[in-house]
Amino acid sequence: MKSILLILYIVLIFGCARGPLTKKEQALRLTENEFNFSDDMNLEGFSEALKANIQHLKTKPQHQLHFGTKNVSSHQYLSSLEDLLMVIEQSPEKLSSYLKDHFQVYEVFGQKKWGEAFITSYYEPVLDGRHKKSEEFSQALYAVPKDMVIVRLDEFAEAFGSRFKRRFCKIKENCVSDKKMGILRARIKTTKGSLPEILPYFSRAEIDKESFSLEAEVLAWVRPLDAFVLQIQGSGTILFEDQKELKLGYAGQNGHSYQAIGKYLFHVIPKDKMSLQRIEAHVKSLSPKEQTALFNKNPSYIFFKEIETKPVTYFGIETMKGRTIATDKRYFPKGALGYLQFKKPVFQTESEIDPSGWQEASRFVFDHDTGGAIKGGGRLDLFWGKGHEAKRSAGVMKQMGRLYYLAPKKTEKIKLN
Repeated sequence: MKSILLILYIVLIFGCARGPLTKKEQALRLTENEFNFSDDMNLEGFSEALKANIQHLKTKPQHQLHFGTKNVSSHQYLSSLEDLLMVIEQSPEKLSSYLKDHFQVYEVFGQKKWGEAFITSYYEPVLDGRHKKSEEFSQALYAVPKDMVIVRLDEFAEAFGSRFKRRFCKIKENCVSDKKMGILRARIKTTKGSLPEILPYFSRAEIDKESFSLEAEVLAWVRPLDAFVLQIQGSGTILFEDQKELKLGYAGQNGHSYQAIGKYLFHVIPKDKMSLQRIEAHVKSLSPKEQTALFNKNPSYIFFKEIETKPVTYFGIETMKGRTIATDKRYFPKGALGYLQFKKPVFQTESEIDPSGWQEASRFVFDHDTGGAIKGGGRLDLFWGKGHEAKRSAGVMKQMGRLYYLAPKKTEKIKLN
């Protein structure tokens, strides 16, 4: 009898414990929470964002959206979103009840608890730049290097089988299946009298070394701190002295893991006060040599390309102010409609760098993007917009919130009464 009670005790204590998230089928589950859907922005903006998402999904007829164990085709999801758009435009007061009747709500795996998500934000910087290098504008923004090559681990896995996969999955965090071994970014070193060697591509410290010459086009020259911020954000606009603008978008990365430099500054900036603005203020107090040493703590390096439109997300659609989110593409459905509950910063004056308070907010969002630091089942980045005001809010966002995804209950067309 005692042994039976012991077994029951163990089951009660550990039976509901969950292991680490390893596959997309585990990433979402149906929630029993009740919702009164509301949007702290406006339904007109949501309607426009929904239209853009619908139009882009039409260009991806083979796309599949995975909501945990439920798979929805692009065609099926389009149908449900078109019906939702009709409700918003014709009967907006019925939106919340319509969603409850026609959509299932899935909560994310979270960090320690289902549904929770640690939220940071990104924005589109607007930076001063120059066409030529100067003492102040000394940092180059590069296009993708000509000597960088891609090593396809999936092809090696297919050629050499499970032994290769077992070996490399230990070091490649995105190695989640036979078909998704991932890639390595590398360079080829040639030595006279020896076979060419494939080596890791250059790190930030190597690329920005004064004596180093990168085989890449220089798109603009900016201040070193501005270049570092632009690489973290992934896209932005450069303003030149001649009033010309250059819009830059993400084009590639050097293959090294992203490291947030904030964790190296806890001795000067308390963790609860850490923000982009405080990091920038501290960096400006350092000598050029000290700045470089700090930047090199992050070996990841971003390369850019000129773009004509707004910044384009991983999913291929333009960023949407306050609506675009970035999540881990291994687990969450790109192109899906989400619902985000969080706290947003409130500033009393234009000069404040710390918010005077935090306001409860909820809104509809779209999962379109990814990020080097956005990994796991409880992590997301919210795109705040462009310029100084967006920067101020995005720079202080590090809040726990809740993220949900909406999937249609049925796929047939509906009619409004």
